[in-house]
Parts: sequence; structure tokens; C-alpha cells
Amino acid sequence: MWVSSNCLYFCFSLTTPNYETRGFCNTPTRGIVSTMSAATRRSTRSNRKTVHYDESSDVEQDQDAYIPSEQDKENAPNHVTKSSTKRKNSVTTTTTTTTNTTTSKKRRTSVTINHSRCLHQQQQQQPQSKRGRKGKGKKRQEDLEDDWEENYLYQALSSPEINVVDLAQEWVETYEEESISNTTDSTTITLLMNLILRSCGSFHLFQPHDLANLESATSTVEELTLAFGNQSTHKFPFKLVPVFKKNVLQFFQHIIEICHEKGLLYPPYTQHSEEEEDSSKQSPLMSYLITWMTSLTGSAIRALRFTSTEISMIIQLELSKIGKSITTNLSRLRKHLTKLADERSTKFKTITSTIANYESQLDTLNEYFDDLASVVVSQRYKDFDPQIRLIVVKYLIDTVIAYPSYFCQSQFLKYFGWLLSDPVNQVRNEITRDLLKLYRLNKNQEIVSGLTQFSTKFKSQFIAMCEVDVDANVRGNCCGILTEMIKMGFLDGKDKHSVIRAFPFGATTKLKLQTEFVKFIQMAMEENVNFVLEKNQLIFENDRYILRDHDVKDILSIKVLAQELSFLVEKEEPLEVIFESAAMSQLYFTKLRLFLDYLLTDIAELRKDKGVNDDEEEIEIEGQDPDLDQIKQLVQLDDLEKLTLLKAIHGIIKAVMMKKTNKQGGVSREEEEEVKSTIITQFIDYIPKLQIFCSKSNNRYKIFISAWQDLIDDKHNCIFNYYIKLDKIDSYESTIVSILQYFYEFSLVDEFQPFFEKLFNSRGLTESIKLEIQRIVDELVENTTIYLRDNQQEEEEQQEDIQNDSLIDMDHDFVLWTNRQKHVIKLCREVSILVQKIKLIGNYVNIANLEKIDDLIYQFNNRILNKFDLNVVLNQWKHNFILQLPKFTQAFIAIIELVFIIGGWKFEKIIDIPQQDQHQIDIELELEMVGDVVSNLIRYIDELKELNEGDHTPGDLGKLIDFKCQLIYQYINLMISFRLFYIKFQDDNDFKHFKVYFRSNKSVIMIKQDLQMELLEMFLIKEVKLANVLEIELDRDDEEGVHYEEYLEKELPVEEESTVFSENEDEDDDEKTQRHEKQQRLLKAKQEQLKQDEIWKLEKDLAVYSLKLISLVKLQLISNNVYQRLKKNAGQLGEVYYKLIEQEKVVENRYEDGEADVNANELTDLGIDVGVDTTIQGEVENAEVVNDNESGVADICNDGDKEQDVSMDLQLELDV
Repeated sequence: MWVSSNCLYFCFSLTTPNYETRGFCNTPTRGIVSTMSAATRRSTRSNRKTVHYDESSDVEQDQDAYIPSEQDKENAPNHVTKSSTKRKNSVTTTTTTTTNTTTSKKRRTSVTINHSRCLHQQQQQQPQSKRGRKGKGKKRQEDLEDDWEENYLYQALSSPEINVVDLAQEWVETYEEESISNTTDSTTITLLMNLILRSCGSFHLFQPHDLANLESATSTVEELTLAFGNQSTHKFPFKLVPVFKKNVLQFFQHIIEICHEKGLLYPPYTQHSEEEEDSSKQSPLMSYLITWMTSLTGSAIRALRFTSTEISMIIQLELSKIGKSITTNLSRLRKHLTKLADERSTKFKTITSTIANYESQLDTLNEYFDDLASVVVSQRYKDFDPQIRLIVVKYLIDTVIAYPSYFCQSQFLKYFGWLLSDPVNQVRNEITRDLLKLYRLNKNQEIVSGLTQFSTKFKSQFIAMCEVDVDANVRGNCCGILTEMIKMGFLDGKDKHSVIRAFPFGATTKLKLQTEFVKFIQMAMEENVNFVLEKNQLIFENDRYILRDHDVKDILSIKVLAQELSFLVEKEEPLEVIFESAAMSQLYFTKLRLFLDYLLTDIAELRKDKGVNDDEEEIEIEGQDPDLDQIKQLVQLDDLEKLTLLKAIHGIIKAVMMKKTNKQGGVSREEEEEVKSTIITQFIDYIPKLQIFCSKSNNRYKIFISAWQDLIDDKHNCIFNYYIKLDKIDSYESTIVSILQYFYEFSLVDEFQPFFEKLFNSRGLTESIKLEIQRIVDELVENTTIYLRDNQQEEEEQQEDIQNDSLIDMDHDFVLWTNRQKHVIKLCREVSILVQKIKLIGNYVNIANLEKIDDLIYQFNNRILNKFDLNVVLNQWKHNFILQLPKFTQAFIAIIELVFIIGGWKFEKIIDIPQQDQHQIDIELELEMVGDVVSNLIRYIDELKELNEGDHTPGDLGKLIDFKCQLIYQYINLMISFRLFYIKFQDDNDFKHFKVYFRSNKSVIMIKQDLQMELLEMFLIKEVKLANVLEIELDRDDEEGVHYEEYLEKELPVEEESTVFSENEDEDDDEKTQRHEKQQRLLKAKQEQLKQDEIWKLEKDLAVYSLKLISLVKLQLISNNVYQRLKKNAGQLGEVYYKLIEQEKVVENRYEDGEADVNANELTDLGIDVGVDTTIQGEVENAEVVNDNESGVADICNDGDKEQDVSMDLQLELDV
């Protein structure tokens, strides 16, 4: 019974919105004949709900799509393969060859003619006016709606309440009835294919005669693609309506399942037995389905590719489940057959026949798999749409798991390996997550066997992705895969170290990612522990060994852990971060006492546990128990392993202090605090012994100091509080005093910087500790002064020897002068450690009040700064001097920085003196020595003028420029301090000799014109370096030279890395192309990253230096012309620099109001604002630009009374 046209129109209007038809031909489905009963139709159309969906035209390509190699780019419809020819032969056997050929020609002609005729009619009916066109379009749309008959499968599957199994059963029964009638044009196949088209929103559907000839599948899909592409809009319910998509996929799954039960997946048995070997083994139904489904996967319309690909993959998945079932049954029957002795029995023949049938079915399924793999998987895995690539990955991994004996092979797994470098994070995430699911099935021997070759080939890429992938989820999945590889025996020791080295040490790392790496470390450790225990099984079975009260097996696990991680200590990686992580600390925080006992206890105390044999009389002679000696050798720690355990203890105790040990279920806050307090109390008892142990080596003491700087941090509940609770303040002070004494006696300096910073900001800075610091800094200043003074006597004796030596033919004065330079350089480096220690404490303590501090500055000037002559050094030993210039720069600049710190404390002391007491201060005596340092800096900068004119290599020239830049930084810092002090007190002060000092030392409050040009020259050098990396052309003033390119260093090419994607003789051309493209992408990404890092480094350097110059401009120390040059190229030199210049335009406005420039002959005294914008300053400081040498910029600020603190922030002041 047919449904009326009005009813059809009503149903269509509910589910399908209006379309605009513009230049395409519609083929209605009125000619489709259904053999289903009216009752069946009513059952499938009942309880339908309206479905709404919409998506714009989807023909364009995705910008983030994966770009395969040139030889693999195939987006056009696929060509007919040999297997598809077999499918056509199988269909031909069911009909008359002549009739099929004749009708196929007519049908191909029908499709083409209908399409051309519709286009011609539209051109003839096209109106001349827009109004006419609009009216005609509406009429055409209404006519199409009247003629339209919706696909009943599409309507039925749109309902959430539809019984998909019944619908699939009805469709299969209809197909069977149609097959019996020997109908040439299959309406059931047409309904199925049109369901796919309607699921994509196509307004153009197949006719039965369009699908009859499989040879025309490619051209028919091309015509459909052309018509579909001309639609102005289309609906995409398959993607946008989850319920509909779920029903469609289940519908195809059930069709395959039912067809298997009915034998429709396989050709008739009699036909199969008589066919030739190279003929198709497929059934007519599957020939139709696979041919047209795979043809649609090659369409240029993304919606068609998306839908047909997912349906094809779900069909392959269902076939794989059937294949697995058949394989299992076949294996069972073969085993049963081997038990039958009588080959003539009926049971034997029945089983043999069943086996043959199963084997035939497997051959048929394998042919389906080959077709789907060669057309769908091999092409769509590199589709431009990442969502389609995701579909292939998702279903292929499920297929591998469902039927591993066939699919868990390199020919399928290689697609996962190739897509590991997909540019879309979501695709890589899906691949690695699915592979992790597959690797976790390592109890299945078929999967393990299949993954062996794949793991060997791609494990290096998994290791690389653990470290470099930008997606944390991908890194975690890769680490999980490598953890499973350990269980399967695919990783060696070198591979394990590479993974552990990639541990996410960053503070912002996700907890899940760190947890995966901790699991990897645990698995690697457990494997080694089990190996050692199995190797020494007899020893451990006979006796129990203990160290203190710890079982030696527990100690052995710690030993193996130290062995596994010791290479990180050797490479100076922050191993403590691993144990500080929540996942790792949760495993080991309760074993802290075990770590400490194992590290601090003499291994000679290891013994057998005699508790079981107390009644036995045993006489042990030392050295005569081979088992005990062997155990001692097993657990003996070398120096590197001891350092490893020290770092582990540091990480664990820091995690406990910071409460990073994960809360366990049912543990209250009070119980957690009690556990924490117990652990820290135990650790406090071990601290004296631990300190003695660490004091035997600088490397150990570095770790000890690093741990203490975390323990005394108030942010983490300072350990000082626990000492107070335990009434052990004396023990705490004794530990700190011992640390300070180690600082005084040994050469560690930089390692103590964070310790002093935390100490001076903590509640644990007691009076006795302050007195100890005062004593140490007094002795350091005195020792440095004495060393410099004694060294002068040594130099004078050498000079007398030279003058008395008559064998020297050269000028004695010249020899004396050159030897003096050697002596100065040597002396500078010898006192470097002492200077750095004084400077470190001087950052927190007012060392300007020390009794011998002025004598120290005098010795610096007299013994080093006044005698050092760069002209002599560069003329006589340029090459040797430049080789040691980096170390000399560090030592030389440290002296000037110390003078700057002392000067800062002096200025602060003078500023704080009440005006009525100012007459007691002699400015000339207070500042004379500091002013001499400024004069020497001016001389050094002048001696380094015109470096480009010398015969220097680019590398040597770069080192000299860096040295000159450091001198300029120190010069600017001192000049700002003097200038601010002078501005504050120039009009109102009672200091002695104030005017006399500044009148005779104008160099501390003004900058001559030639020196201003030197400061600008340094800016121009930094500017051209940044412009060179940015590849921009700079605007220059007319008087500027063209020699700045000489300061550019040659770029070193980035070498290609072959460690991740190495050559393999077994690779085919496609694999080599894939590997080469991965190498090129990685190389390009690495080059770009290096370039961006270099740009950021140079931009920060330029911004900091410009802030210094702007500060001098505001203080009228340099000409406004310098500022005009700073902003000349501001728009091209980066965002930070541009903001800096934009926010300093107020300086330019002041000069436009008529204020005079500062020149070399006069000084205008103006109480101007010298504040640097806090926004720009914050940006530079947040970028970690401002180092110790640049702290002067942060000091350029004044309040409403123009008062300026020119020293660093005061943390502690000691009255000495």
C-alpha cells in the first residue's frame, strides 16, 4: 500500500529544510519501487521525531590538514583496482552478460543526458531581472518539494526510538526477495547508497540503473560530486546529530552481522568451487557495497568522504569480528580433527567439510580486507581533513584489537607510525591513546608478536615525542606506551635513560604527565630489582640480611633506583624535581628514614638477621661469609649514587614541607599534619650527621645547601618552627653557623646566593646568626685588603729584579709596564672569590660601615683599576687575553659591582643623616674612592673605542664588545647614583666640601660629548644585531657609519639530526619519503625556534640598555639627540621595545618646550622626574632581563619630595 504524496510531502517538510537550487539537476526518487509491505513501512516510520541539522558548504579544505608527500597526494576518486575488477565479475555471473552491457550503456547515457538537459533548461529559463530570477527560483523549489519522496531508511534512522536490528533485518529480507526475482536494477542497494547521500545533505540521489554497472562507479561519483558541489548549502546530520549517526552506524553493523548469518557475505558454494583462482570470491551484495562505498570515499566533497569513510571502517570492524570468530572456530575444529583416527567416518567428513567452508569464508573476508585497506585506509589516513584521519585511526585500532592475527601486522601498523608526526594535536593524541590501549593488551601473544617490528622501528620517535611534543597528553601517552614496552622487553638501558631524561621538570607541568613518567621509572626499577633478586635467589632464600632495622631487599630497591637515576646527576639535571613531584613523593615519603640510614650508615654494619637461630651456637669470623660479602657488594654505593640519594632526599623533604604528598582517602587534615611532623622531626635528628657527611665534598654540600634554602623558606612552613617546637634552637643555630663557616672557608659562592636570600627573609635569622655574619664579612674584607697589600710588596720585588737584570736588552720601562699588566690580570682573578663573597653579603648587609671598607676600595684602585691598561694588553697579548676574557670579565666586573654596592650603602647612610648633623660628614673623604672608579671606567671605555678598526675575528670582536658593554652598564649605574645624590642636595646641604668635591670631579655628574657617542655606539651595535635577525632595513642618521655589519657574527647552520628517524634498509620508497619529510619539518621547526629565542634574547638586551640610556636622558646626562635616535626604528624592533619608547614620549615633549641640552661644558641643574615606567620595567624584569648588573635601572624612581634611594633594597643592616 503506497503512502499518499501529501503524507510524503509532510514527512519531508519535517525533516528536510528548503534548499536553494542554483545550476544543478535534481533526480527525484519517485521511480524507486519497494517490495516491502505497508505494515513494514508503518513500523519503520512510526514514532518519528523531527531532526534539525545544518552545515554550510564543506568543499573547501581544512587549513590545519595533514599534508602528505607529493607523490601521495590523492584527493581525486580512486581508480579501479584488480580486486574491484573481481567484484564486477562476481556481479556479472548473476545476470546475462549481453543484457547487463546494453543496459549499462543506456544508464550511463541516462545520467549524463539528464544532467545536461537540466542545465540547458535552467539556462533557457533564466530571467533577465533579479526579481524574475527570485520568483523562478521559488517556483522551482516548490516543484521539487512536491516531487520529492524521502528515503525511508533516512527517516526511520532519524528517530531515537527506532529498533535498528529490526530495520536491518527487514532490509536484508527485502534484498533476498529482490535477489530471488533476479532483478537487474537493485532498489534495495539504491536505498542504502542514498541513505549515505541523504546523511551528507545531498539533494542529488542515485537511481537504480546508476548503480548497476560497477565499471562506471568512478565517473558516476564524479558526476554526483559536481552536482553536489553546486549546492549553495547542505545539511550534515551524520556529523551534527549524534543519535542519527549512531543509528546509521549500527544499521550497517547489523546488516553485516545478519548477512554473515544468512551467508550473503559469501558467494554460493557451488559457484565458488567451480570458479578460477583469480576470479572474485565476493558475494554480489558485498561487491556492490564495497565498490560504491570505496568510490564515495574518494569524493572531493568532504561530507561524502567523512560519512563513507566512517561507514567503510565500521564495516571493516564488523568483518574483523566475524573473521576472529571464524578463526577461533577453525582452530577448534582442526584440533578436534587431529583426534579422529577414522578418515572414512561421517564425523570426519563433516568436520573436514566445515573446515573447508570456514577457510573459504576467511579467503572471502581477506579479500574484503584487502579492498578496504587498499582504497580506504591507504588513502584516507592522509586525508586533508583531520577528522577523517581520526576516523581511520580510531576504527583501525579497534579492528587490530578485534582481529590481531590478521591486522596486527606491519602493513597496518605502519599507518599509526606515519601519523605520529601529524601536525594536528588531536590526531596525535588519538593515535597515541589508541596505541597505548593496544600495548596494554600485552598478554595477547599475537599482539606482542605483531608489535615487535613496529616497536623497534618507531620507539625512537616515541622517545623523542616524550620530550618535544607540545601536547602534554601526547607526551603522557607516549610515556605510557614506553612503559608497556619495558614489560614487553623492547627497551634497553639507553632507551630508558633517554625517557627519564625527558622528565617534565617544569613547575607548570600537569600532574598526569608527571605521573606517567613516575610509572615509567618505577617499572624500569622493578624490572632491574627482580633481575637482581632472581640472580641471587639462593642467597636471599637461605638467610635474611638487615642494615640497622631495614631488610636488605628494601635497600636493594633503593640501590637500583640510584643506579637508574644517577646519570641525571652526572648531566647536572634537577633530579630532586622528580622526587618532589606528587606522584613520586607519595611512593617514597614514608621511606625517608630508609634513604637516610642507607646513605649515612657504614656498609660494614650489614649483617645477617639471627633472630630465627638464637638457640643455635654460631661462631662468625669476619671475612669468612661469602654470601654476606656478596650482599655488601650488591648494595655498596659509589660517589655518584650517593649524590643521587642526596638529591632524592632533598626532593622528598621538600615535597613534605610543601605538602605535595597526595592525600589518601579517609585521612584527616590533623592526621596528615601529624605524619608530616613525624617525618620532619626524624629528619631534624639526622641533620648533624648529614651535614658532616656532606662537608666532605663540594658536590655534596651544594645539595645540602640547596635543601636548606627550601627548609628555611617561610612560604613552606620554615623548619625553624619545628626546631622551636622541639626546643632545639641551639641545634638550629649550630647548623646555620656551620653552613656560614663552610661559605667562608671554601670556594662555593653562587650556590649560597638563594640561601642568603631565604635566610635574610626568614624568621630564623637570630641574633647569634647576625653576629656570625658580621664576623665573617669583617674577616673577608680584612683578608682581601691584606692580600692586595702583600701582593704589592711582591710586585715591587719583581720590579727591582728586572731593573737589576743587565741581560734584558729591551727597554726596562716597557718590560716593567707589560709585567705589571700580567700581574694585574692575575691578581684580579685571584681575589675574585673573596670579592664575590663580600658582594653577596653586601647585597643584604650595610658593609659601608665596616672599619676597613675604604681601605679595600683604595687597594682596588691602587692595585688593579689604576694600573690596568687595555691598550698595552691588546697590543701585546691580544690573542691570549681574549681567550681568558670571559673569566677575566666576571672577576673584573665583580670588583666594580662591589664598589657600586659600597657606594650605594654610603649614599643611603648620608641621605639618612639629619641636616643638623650633616656638617660632620666630609663628602670628599666619603666619595673620593668611588669617584676614582668612575674615572677609570671612562678611561676603559675610551680605550675600547673603534674596535672595528682592529684586526679582530668576529668571535674575538664579540667578546670585546660584551666586555665593553659590561663596563658601560657599571658606569651608568654609578653615574645615576652620583647624579641623583647631587640633584637632591645641590641647593640645600651642610656637608663638608660638597661643592669642592663636585667642582673638581665633574666626571661623576656629567658626561662629555665623545663619551655620549660611545654610549650611543653601543646602542647602534645592539640595534643592528636585532635588525639582522629580524631581517629588516634600519633607518639611519646621515652621520652614522656603515661599519656596523662588522659586529655581526656568522650564523652556524643547524645540523640535521638522524637519531630519531634513522635510515633503514628495509624501508620502501613511501616510508623513506615520510621519514625525510618528518626530518625536514623537525629541522625547520628547530631553526625557527632557535631564531625566535635569539630574537627574544636580543630584544630584551636592547630594551634593558635603552632603559639605561633613557634614565640618563631624564637626568640630563646625555643629549636629547640620543633619545631621538632611540625611537627612530622603534616600530620595527619588537613589541617590548616599541612600548618602551611610546611610554617615554614625555621626555621629548619637555625638550620641545625649550629646555636646553646637556653639553660637555655646562651642567644644567634641574630637579626632574627620573622615574621609569613601571609597566615596561615589569615586562623586562618578568622576562628575566634585568640581572645584577642592571639593578640600577630598577632604582631610578623618586617620590613627591624627589628623594631617591640609590642602593638596593635593604634586607638587613648590621651596626659595626
